[in-house]
Amino acid sequence: MNINIDTLIEQGRVIRQGLEYVNPPSNVWRSYAVYKLKDAAQYHSWASTCFRFLNINYSNDPCIKQFNNATEAFEKSNNHFCPEPLDKMIGILEGCKALPQGLDNSELESKMQNDIESAERAFSIYQSYTSNDMNSEECIGAYHNWYSISLALFSKSFTTDDVDMAKFRGVNNAGNGYSLSDNFHEIQSSYYVMLNKIKQGDTQALEQMSKDRIFKKPCLFISHSSEDEYFVEPFVALLQTLGFNKSNLFCSSVEGFGIDEGEDIYDSLRSKFQNANIYVVFVLSKKYYSSPACMNEMGAAWVLRSEYSTIITPNFSISEIKGTINPNKMSIVIDDDKHVRSALNKFKERIITLFDFEDIDDAIVWENNRNKFLSAVKKTNAI
Repeated sequence: MNINIDTLIEQGRVIRQGLEYVNPPSNVWRSYAVYKLKDAAQYHSWASTCFRFLNINYSNDPCIKQFNNATEAFEKSNNHFCPEPLDKMIGILEGCKALPQGLDNSELESKMQNDIESAERAFSIYQSYTSNDMNSEECIGAYHNWYSISLALFSKSFTTDDVDMAKFRGVNNAGNGYSLSDNFHEIQSSYYVMLNKIKQGDTQALEQMSKDRIFKKPCLFISHSSEDEYFVEPFVALLQTLGFNKSNLFCSSVEGFGIDEGEDIYDSLRSKFQNANIYVVFVLSKKYYSSPACMNEMGAAWVLRSEYSTIITPNFSISEIKGTINPNKMSIVIDDDKHVRSALNKFKERIITLFDFEDIDDAIVWENNRNKFLSAVKKTNAI
């Protein structure tokens, strides 16, 4: 059979729709979602065919490594077949279609219009389910279907350098129906912005970037008060175990991760925000909100619509969050002994996906590093 990229994408969507959410046993609370493949043999055959197709047709393109990383993430036993890496695999295939395929303009416009209508239909279906039980299996499936179709559509017209595309791709879809609803409201505005740009043909920035093949590198920026150095030093040490270094992590209070000698800190920050895809980690404390510099960083992140995570330090609470940070967004609360470990686990999974890192093979290694970090910050805070 003559395999083409459209066939592979369609097969991927069938596999995606066949993912079944596994409800936890009654009276059991689970901090992560579990899925199972409807037909494992079908998936492995499809993934193998995709690898061969990409290597033959896009041998020098970074999409091969991205597809491989997404496949490994999807197949990891502790990932429980989370749909997000599979969505990424399908999105990568869709992105490859942006390369010249020999279609004339009328064919391209017709295909794009069909994709737009599919995304809008999936959007309406998901909204219809949310009015009943947003944590039902049907509603969760409808969300993932909408997200997968929309991501595939946007991958044709926007790169990760686009602010709305980065925001849309950056959500962690591994949670239950309630967290998916939070994600939906978080990325809904970006969905509308990109959809309207496609309808209006406003993708000139993409065309220029496709010619130049210029992509900003991601960089994690830790926004914190200099008086919370006790906290950020062990946090940076934890991030280093995931693969961070000076090239992709900026933290002004930690030697080796701040500004170079003789540089102006504000010029350095301005350069970082302009020349990299910034992911911000806000380390919130009372000292943070009393710092004008921290308030400026928060404002800059809001203007650029940067993706972010929030960490609530000891002796601070979610109710004290102010400014442009959404207090309803899931935070890592250090004083919450019951949930802080699972929250850090989810943060790790999201960061590994966004920065395209290799995951830590041994879960015990990560757990030891995570627990060492928690012990360090709690011990120092108690002094």
